[in-house]
Amino acid sequence: MALLGAERSPASEDLQVEKARLLYKQTSDQFNDEELATHVAAPTPSFVKLEDKVFFVLGVVNIILLTFFCFGPVKWLLVYFTTIKFLVLIPTRFWLYRKSKSQYFLLDLCYFANGLLLVQMWLLPGHEGLFAAAFSLACGPLMFAVALFRNSLVFHSLDKITSCFIHVSPFLTCYVIRYHQAEVNQGWNVFTSRHFEFELLPPQEVGLMETFVYPFCFFLCHQVMYALCVNVVCRLPEDPEYLTCYRYLISGSVGDKLKKLPGGERFLPFWYFTANATLVACLLLPGILYYRYFWLMIAYGTALVLVCIWNGANFYVEVFSKNYQKEVVERAQGTKPFLG
Repeated sequence: MALLGAERSPASEDLQVEKARLLYKQTSDQFNDEELATHVAAPTPSFVKLEDKVFFVLGVVNIILLTFFCFGPVKWLLVYFTTIKFLVLIPTRFWLYRKSKSQYFLLDLCYFANGLLLVQMWLLPGHEGLFAAAFSLACGPLMFAVALFRNSLVFHSLDKITSCFIHVSPFLTCYVIRYHQAEVNQGWNVFTSRHFEFELLPPQEVGLMETFVYPFCFFLCHQVMYALCVNVVCRLPEDPEYLTCYRYLISGSVGDKLKKLPGGERFLPFWYFTANATLVACLLLPGILYYRYFWLMIAYGTALVLVCIWNGANFYVEVFSKNYQKEVVERAQGTKPFLG
């Protein structure tokens, strides 16, 4: 009896490759060893379905816990819940996106705004201005991205649930800290061995400096950092299969419209940045209102969560019901990378 965890012998591996070669010959005359190795290692359709069932259960449990932490008696646990999900989902997304040459998406503003909120919660909870800036970013560019990028609440998809987390969780976390500060401060901080000590500016003292100027400066700093990363530090390959948000958007209708502006394709990066900065500025402006008026933040958040749910319903009815079996076969054969 072979020991558990023992390495597979080369002879056994070659035998499996040879079996895959014979099977592959029945469907295609073009093959190579790399494709055969992928075929041998690919999961079965039943395993793919099991993965989706597990992620579906986890997705539903996530919503139940999120609702309990936001509106239940232990709101301070949402700080831990948000942090743990970030530490699990973001590295997982990087690993999956790297396999499909999409890892440069993780340099976008949304990820760094999530990071800013984590820094404020755990390292600088007493910095009132920093929370106001993180609050405005969470309510503005991040939350509105749900509609902009058509985020969908699709429980069995790790990729779609991760996108929802990136854009919605900061909004919910900021809502709980802003409007339930006393309850959150009753929670225990395991790193300082004392209660949380979030300090917030009173609504009448919050101005555009905290909710617009500071977060917009953060956006500008992010743009400089982004340019350095893709052009110097980890230079973006010329291979068009490596996607960034810029490459993705300009390849579609957004790029067609920007090319019609003065300068055409030559000034495309300038017009893209200008459009991006204008949109971010417009989305940051109402931040002061969300900070001051509870009912306005609730109405805005509810509307965008409903958009996310509606997009998920559309996916299940219009896409999932027609294409799921085909997708399972593609993932089992290794012809489609698993992105959830």
